[in-house]
Amino acid sequence: MTKKHKTEEMPRIEESRTRSLVQPVGAFKRPRRKLSTEYNISFVRFILPNEQVVDVPAGSYMVMGRQQGNDRHVDFDLSVVYGPESGISRTHAIMQITTTSVFIRDFESTNGTFLNGAELLPMRDYPMSDGDEVKLGSVIMRVIFIE
Repeated sequence: MTKKHKTEEMPRIEESRTRSLVQPVGAFKRPRRKLSTEYNISFVRFILPNEQVVDVPAGSYMVMGRQQGNDRHVDFDLSVVYGPESGISRTHAIMQITTTSVFIRDFESTNGTFLNGAELLPMRDYPMSDGDEVKLGSVIMRVIFIE
């Protein structure tokens, strides 16, 4: 049996890399995401750092923030659990729930909104998944969708 050297295999590997790099961009499109997944969310469960669980009835829009000193209705009032030192704005973030997806939007909060560790730009919708980690001010929580 003849022993193959690594150097003999190199040209084939390089050739395949080169071939894949010169293919048209259309050949590398991501597979389409299924749009048939429907959400029928009744509650959004927030699991807070102290393992406290808060279930909030789901609506098409859910405002998260502090009710105290706020003239806008807040669906998930974090000032009840955390004081003003937590860095939560009055209208901190908004979740939008549709039949096919869930989005979160930072509502120009002072201390920012983070989704799975990434800071969100204000007033832009970001898709969420069941089990995502959301940080509002200094409060980190896990978000679960309950049907």
